Amino acid sequence: MTVALWMHKLIPLLFLILIPLPFIALSKSKSQAPLNGLGFWRGVIMAANLILVVTLITGIVIYPHFDMGRTWVAIILTLALGALLGIMSKKLKQYKGENDIHIQSQYLKKLAYIGFGYIVVLAATFLLMTNWWALSF
Repeated sequence: MTVALWMHKLIPLLFLILIPLPFIALSKSKSQAPLNGLGFWRGVIMAANLILVVTLITGIVIYPHFDMGRTWVAIILTLALGALLGIMSKKLKQYKGENDIHIQSQYLKKLAYIGFGYIVVLAATFLLMTNWWALSF
């Protein structure tokens, strides 16, 4: 149980690696410059998806109380993170497959907006998890 608790608390910090991506994508879309490190960002998104699964499993092991509304909010936020990661991955694939710089900049702009949504959901998730035991709804 202790290992699952530490995994549940430490591994999600790796989600923070993706925070610069929307800012970089937005600046690159405005200047119509190519996105550098495309393979790195795709790898980070794939790792974040794996981390999301580990976090969901350890969360269910640690907090198996599904009668609390807070548990369902945590599950919904986790699913929202997964959806946003999937959309970000799709936009990166579309960006990579396109040769026209104008269309690539449109994909980067969409990626930036989706990434900002990811940051909002990630912040909500971290805020919800910081004081899990004190709030009950």
